Amino acid sequence: MTTSSSDALGRAARALGLDAVLESVAQRATGEHARRRLRARRPQADPAAVAAAQDAVAATQAFLDRHGDLPVDDTAWRDDAERIAELLRTPPAITAPR
Repeated sequence: MTTSSSDALGRAARALGLDAVLESVAQRATGEHARRRLRARRPQADPAAVAAAQDAVAATQAFLDRHGDLPVDDTAWRDDAERIAELLRTPPAITAPR
């Protein structure tokens, strides 16, 4: 993303009151880790990233529609579990043998 694209996204986020929206959503989160992640969200310009995020939201909503809310307490191991989950979602770097 170019600086001008980034600036335009920042201006759009401010004009739409994105911080206030994210804060409202963050207040509904069950744990501090989730609240921090929600507050840190920023607009994306990459169409593939936007599509992936929309797919994740749709899948989460479908799950919640079928099963209802699943509150998860903020526990001491939660940050570790989130880091592990993120590592599992990130494909490993492939390097040539030396």
